[in-house]
Amino acid sequence: MFRQATGRGRTARLLGRHGAEATDAQSGRKHSEPLQDRENGVVTQGSGTALGANPQRDGSFVLTPTTPPQYGWSMRDQLHPKLSRSRLLATCVGVSLVGSLWASAAAAADITGHWGSQDGTFYDFVQTGADVLMTSPSSVRVFEGTIVGSAVEIASPAYPMLFPESYSLILALDESTLAGVRHTVSCVLSFCTSVDLPVTMSRTECDDGNQSSGDGCDFLSRVEPCHSCSGAPSVCVPVADSTPCEHPSQCVAGGTCSAGVCTGGVETASCVDIGGGWLRTSHRFANEETYTERDEIVQGEAGDLSFFAIPGGHLEITGTLDVSTRALQMDDIDTWPYCDGDKHLVAGTVAADGNSYGVVGWTGFLSTPHGCVGGEVFAELALRCADGSLEPSDGCMVDSCQRCSGDPLVCEPVPDATPCHSSDPCTVVATCEAGECVATIADQCPLCTACDGAGGCIVGPRNNCRESDDAESTMLAIKHDETGERSSLRWQWKDGGAVRPYDLGWPHLYSQVAVCVFDESTASPSLIFAGSVNDDLDPYSYGGSFFTGSAPGWKTYDDGSARFREKLGAADGITAIDLGTGAAGDSRVKLKGKGAGLLSSSTGFPTPALPLPLRAQVQIEGGACFEGRYGAAGVSRNADGVFRAKGTPQAPGLRRFDAARHRP
Repeated sequence: MFRQATGRGRTARLLGRHGAEATDAQSGRKHSEPLQDRENGVVTQGSGTALGANPQRDGSFVLTPTTPPQYGWSMRDQLHPKLSRSRLLATCVGVSLVGSLWASAAAAADITGHWGSQDGTFYDFVQTGADVLMTSPSSVRVFEGTIVGSAVEIASPAYPMLFPESYSLILALDESTLAGVRHTVSCVLSFCTSVDLPVTMSRTECDDGNQSSGDGCDFLSRVEPCHSCSGAPSVCVPVADSTPCEHPSQCVAGGTCSAGVCTGGVETASCVDIGGGWLRTSHRFANEETYTERDEIVQGEAGDLSFFAIPGGHLEITGTLDVSTRALQMDDIDTWPYCDGDKHLVAGTVAADGNSYGVVGWTGFLSTPHGCVGGEVFAELALRCADGSLEPSDGCMVDSCQRCSGDPLVCEPVPDATPCHSSDPCTVVATCEAGECVATIADQCPLCTACDGAGGCIVGPRNNCRESDDAESTMLAIKHDETGERSSLRWQWKDGGAVRPYDLGWPHLYSQVAVCVFDESTASPSLIFAGSVNDDLDPYSYGGSFFTGSAPGWKTYDDGSARFREKLGAADGITAIDLGTGAAGDSRVKLKGKGAGLLSSSTGFPTPALPLPLRAQVQIEGGACFEGRYGAAGVSRNADGVFRAKGTPQAPGLRRFDAARHRP
């Protein structure tokens, strides 16, 4: 690969014979790359000083100025004291001959083609003689300039609302890499400064005109395992079956090709690989808004991570993954205008199955002449995108949680936790569970209200809550005591579908959790009780514990479960909440309340006998919703201030809202 030597903050190139080791006399750094200048054997620094390549006894070279400065420097002074004049002359002749050879090679250089940088930015070059034109799909700019020998200088004029930009690049000997500096201007608010950003471009392995992986040419224009690509634009085809391949997962060694897919191989125990497409959902506390975006993650052998935004393909986040503990660290790219080191408080854990992760952090500091300003707390939940074999329409989410084929038609559910498209305007993110598309992250309406489908919120039950597979296992018990001391509330949900950590939001950090009881005896349901915890929680108020602990009353567990305990019931009388993750049939949600706090709720506390049917829901801000319905058939008592009932089974098709089934 092409490397850079840095002297006094400027890019310098090494000049000399192939394979030699060179030392920058000003920085003291050694380099083991081929020495590059094809024109005359020298390179110019940003200051205009030319550097010559001078041999040492150990076979290395020292880069030193070729024009004598005022203090009487001479080239021989930089050589070993015992080096003879004849060897000096021979060396100079040798450097001149090598320079001539490079000059000859430079005449045939052609950088026309598709290039990509390590940050995921792509560039298209067109060279006509010595004239060069460069464009990038990620920019409206057009860069024009020349190539002289190995040096490429291109610039773009100032566009409306944009400053001028230019590139100074050097072409590697094998013409596979361009490296140098991007000269640009960066501004924050009204403060602007000139910046020189290092850039390295390499010829791409393929270019099929899209940024989709799974078609033989991945989002970084690399040929995928078990494919070969040719032509421009590239046409990629599977290689022959049984061809040996390197499995794309860091947790699998080896493999063989089958229908264009690398299969088999030897799995590594206790290994997690999160490489691939992800759907990331972030909640920003400053504005109480939720953002969803797609990324492609590339995981290295040592657990190093690179997050590339889709679409666009630019590198936006780096990080590390401890494959033994599944601990995840994410770092925003620290370039001006951001303050160095102030965007690194982002940490979390990857789920055991490697298909989801959660992180919490502090980000957004900006560097100004007056110091660092801004910054906000955020929490993020992410889901792995659907496997390419499911043919997700947008490359990440499936349109249906069923795959049907044959005549007669036979349908099979797609794997659970696969992201799916929901036509329900109240759903932010949905996943497939038992062949149905269910809400994982619900709308941003206040709890105990539902979105009306037109951007507003109305009081009423949400229609995307999860019901138990065994309705009678859910239970609601209410006891009203006029003094308040013996008043109590109990609600239980179990034997339902799988509940994963990302279904529970962040109740130990910020997510409000509420129990809502609705009277559905009329056409317009009414709210007869609402109680919640965390409604006044400020994530900024408990400082460092936001990253290392939990909010008051909350405790979390390794499997993602969460528990709340507060003996006094200060928050609307709620004293206990259990949110348990688990596979289908093993998950659970429980809530208890007691005492006078129940009567102080904004809705008051209902006094049985109660109208029927009732619907009770536990709603989690930024998470899922769970419910039970209670009709006359399940009631064991409903009189004298006491209500007890088991859940009532619903008609087929009404047990769980299936957003995919209701797509228009």
